[in-house]
Amino acid sequence: LMIAKENKQKELDELESIVAHIDELSAQYEKAQVDLEKISLIIPSNPQLPELLIQFEEMVKKNGMIIGDIKFSQEQESLKGEKSASDSVKKLKINIEAEGNYFNFKKLLEDIEVNIRLMNIDNISFSRSGVDQDTIKFTIGITSYYLATGK
Repeated sequence: LMIAKENKQKELDELESIVAHIDELSAQYEKAQVDLEKISLIIPSNPQLPELLIQFEEMVKKNGMIIGDIKFSQEQESLKGEKSASDSVKKLKINIEAEGNYFNFKKLLEDIEVNIRLMNIDNISFSRSGVDQDTIKFTIGITSYYLATGK
């Protein structure tokens, strides 16, 4: 009877150890899910053009500028060094035209810089706009990225 009790206690201890390990793995999984959600905000799994359009319109308006045009174009090539074409990082080119003063433009660039989505400003051009010497027409070339999931 004592041997059977000891065997059952060993089984119980093993099961408790397994449950503790499962709980630990579950906590790690939940943390990984949170990290994955953050990563999907930085590099989403599709271009998310409507979301980007809304973000840029809000940034331009928030900084007291007038939006002229926003154009998107997707590059067909994936980034160099990718192993698989089905899961590769793709480039999305964005061209924004806006009017405003220099200080508002500088604030807009800061907003683009701190945006959670990964973006590079490739080029900037500007020219005087109309009669008002303070108003400048800006054109910003931006590259954003997304993960092409082999659709």
